[in-house]
Parts: sequence; structure tokens; C-alpha cells
Amino acid sequence: MRLIEKISERRQLGSESMESMLPPELWDRVIDHCRDDKPTLFACSLVRKSWLPRTRSILFLSPQTLSETTVAEFSLLLESPHCTIIPLVQAIAFLPRWDAGQRDAFLGALERTIARIQSSGGALKELSTAMVLPHEIVHRPNLLNTLSQSLTSFSFIVMMGNDPPSILEILSLLGRTLQTVNLYMEPTGFVLRRARDPQTPFSHKVSMPELRNLTMGCSENTVLPWFLTPGILELPRLTYLSLWLKNILFGEEVVQRFLNQLCSRTVEDLVIRFRYSNLPALDLSRFTSLRSIKFKGKTRRSDEQSANTYEKIVNIVATTPSTGAKLVVTVTDPSFELPHSASRLLDRVEWIIGKEEEKLAFETMVQLYRKSCTVFAPV
Repeated sequence: MRLIEKISERRQLGSESMESMLPPELWDRVIDHCRDDKPTLFACSLVRKSWLPRTRSILFLSPQTLSETTVAEFSLLLESPHCTIIPLVQAIAFLPRWDAGQRDAFLGALERTIARIQSSGGALKELSTAMVLPHEIVHRPNLLNTLSQSLTSFSFIVMMGNDPPSILEILSLLGRTLQTVNLYMEPTGFVLRRARDPQTPFSHKVSMPELRNLTMGCSENTVLPWFLTPGILELPRLTYLSLWLKNILFGEEVVQRFLNQLCSRTVEDLVIRFRYSNLPALDLSRFTSLRSIKFKGKTRRSDEQSANTYEKIVNIVATTPSTGAKLVVTVTDPSFELPHSASRLLDRVEWIIGKEEEKLAFETMVQLYRKSCTVFAPV
């Protein structure tokens, strides 16, 4: 192990003479020892093809401070002729901290990198980004055109406001190939107490014929009304929906319309993320294909609120149609207590209480960025 560390150190310092002296197997061990993609790319130059099939992503897990140095470093890293991994890259996640002065430079580097992946015979499948405003992506048609050729998963985090028209524009251009969309947008300013209908409805249809997985963590009153404009959005194959309920006290009717119009006919697995008693009385009677519901959130704040939340969960489940097969209902909060009223559902519902599981990558990504921002609203 010490030998590997020394070799890695010398390689990072720019020692080129050792490359011809070492067998490929040892270089593989050096690369494995580096682990993190960034030092691996710099230290080993990815000259050993035997390593390439082991990685499919460029993922910098820690939030990078977006500066001239980090943007230049990112460009140098991915545009280097030694970066032979480029044709095999299938996923990019670059999640910088907020810096208005450097976002355009970063987007330029990202655009060149993705173009290089395509020109090298590769096909980028997944893109995750944060802190870039939606309209800044819309203003880069070449980037969107390149992404539309192959992208199947798009994750987007905005901590500084909502921009539904630009989001719809992005989805309309990428929608042909997308299978997974994850959106999280934090509103700025005061919370709207009623739904705000679009003053200028979106002008053309957003068709996502292959979309199967959708996560929506947005302000109900400012985002969902745009999605509900008649004839705008089509989700014919949507089977998984994760809905993060935020300012739900003022957006219950909008959420119900969203579920009825766009999700009820095809969704099989529904995840509802909520906070304490902010769980609306949802009606799932139109969900004819539903197999499972997962309630993710804290149900206990006070005894009275807890009892109300428990009953709300049972009442929501009671609205689901009977399909013959048992509906699997998971409540992740271990403090949840099944009310007596649930006895009427035991013949058609299987309850799972307090089951812990690994967080999805997008959930982890959002939590990471909420912690790194100085201004945020609770999930």
C-alpha cells in the first residue's frame, strides 16, 4: 500500500518516466487507490484502457466553489488529450456553490465537454446540476441540442427561485429521450397563499413519451399551474412519482389536479414526502394502476397533530380503488402508530412501518445543497 501511495504521489507531481516501467496491473491498483475521480484523472491520465470500463461517471461529490480556478481546472481536466475516458462517460454531476460571476464560464466548459463526448462516439445519459438558473441553460441552444441526442436522466436543483417557463422549455427540448426527471426548486420571497395561474401560457406542447420516473420538489402554487395548462404536458408512460409537498397548506387543490390530470392513469408507485401535519386530504380514487404508496416524513410533532396525521394517511389509502392485489403502503417514520380505523383496509392493504432504507441519490444531492446554502426553506 505504501508503494502505491508513493507511485500515486510521484504521478501527481508529473513524473512521466515511471509509466513505461510499471505493468498495467500495478497501474490499476494505483488508480483504485486514488478512488476519487478528480485525483485519479490528474494522477493517472487514464492511459490504461483496462481501467476504463470500471467507471461511467465524472462525479465531484463535494460542492466546489465556482471560481476562475475551478472552472479552468474542470476544463483542463476534461479537455486534456490524456483524458481517454471521455467516449465512455455516461453521467456528469457537477454541483458548484453559488457564484454568479462564474456560472457562464462553467456552462461553456460543460457545453464543450458534452460536445466532445458526442464527437468521440460517446453518449451522455445522465446530467445533474445545481445553482445554474434555468434560463441560462435555455440560452445555450447548442448545449440543449447535444443533450437531446442521448440524455435519459436530468436532475436540476435551483435554490434561488422558480422559473417554470424555462423549465418547460428545457423539458420540451430534451423530452424525446428522457426517462427520469428530478426537479427541486426553492421559492424566493413570500409564500403565495393561492395558486398563480400563468399570465402567458406556455406556447407549445411538452411531450415526454419515454418518461417513467418523475420527482417534483417545487412550490405548488408557482410551478404546478404551468404544468396543468390544458394540452401542454404529456406523460403517457409515467409509472413512478415522488411528490415533495412543501407549501401544501395553500396548494392542496393544485396538487390534486396535478395527480388527477397527469399521473392517475399510469402511476404504479407513489411517494409522498411531507412535513408533520402539512399532509393534505388527497383523493387517489383515480389511480387504477397503483401498487405501492410510500409516506416519507415526520408524523409526530405533538400528540394531537400526530393523531391527525395518522388518520390522514389512513384516509388517503382508503380512497385507492380495489384492484385485487394488495396495496403495499410504507410509512418510513418509526413513530407512526396505525389507527384502529385502518382495520377496514387490512384485507387489501399491507402496511410496512418504520422501514429504513438508503436515500436516493437525488435526495442526498438536495440535502447537500440545502446545507451549503445560507438561504433556504425547509423541505
